[in-house]
Amino acid sequence: MKRVIYLCMFLLTAQLSAAPITQYQISSISDNLITLSNGTVLNVSPINMLTLQGWHTSDFVELMSLNVGLAIAPPIQTGSNVTVLPPVFILSNASQNNEQIAVWMHTVPGFSNSDTPVITDIDLTNRLIQLSDATVWSYPPKDQAAVAFWNLGDLIMLGANGLYTNTPTYGAILFNTRLQSIVNALEQ
Repeated sequence: MKRVIYLCMFLLTAQLSAAPITQYQISSISDNLITLSNGTVLNVSPINMLTLQGWHTSDFVELMSLNVGLAIAPPIQTGSNVTVLPPVFILSNASQNNEQIAVWMHTVPGFSNSDTPVITDIDLTNRLIQLSDATVWSYPPKDQAAVAFWNLGDLIMLGANGLYTNTPTYGAILFNTRLQSIVNALEQ
């Protein structure tokens, strides 16, 4: 019986360690747009508009990577006339029983603040990224190619990794707002 209790406590602790890295407060909701406390504006998927009606400007939300690739965001035309789909995220509302909606970036913050740190150091050899909030993050080898294009001073949004939410291995994501690219991360 004690082993079962200890196992349950271990599993609960493991799940809690994958708890939200950073929560943002909703500062405004207008039509299909949500503005977060750090200045990020998110488009809400049309299929989630009914859920959005129950959300409030005082709610705290967490940005999460999407478990599966869904082509629900409209394509973006890049400067080189290449059409790409923007990354789609899940926005989980901690104030509303973790209701989730699909979102994509409309506008990213153009400045650093307490909710959006910048990269202060990149160590490609040891796969480490240091942010202006003094946190250091490791990333897996598979994300090395993406990080090679990141620069000092790039704004980073933190979120939970929807692919690994039940394990502490790379349980976070770093979202580079300049490149709109995501890497899996683990705080050191």
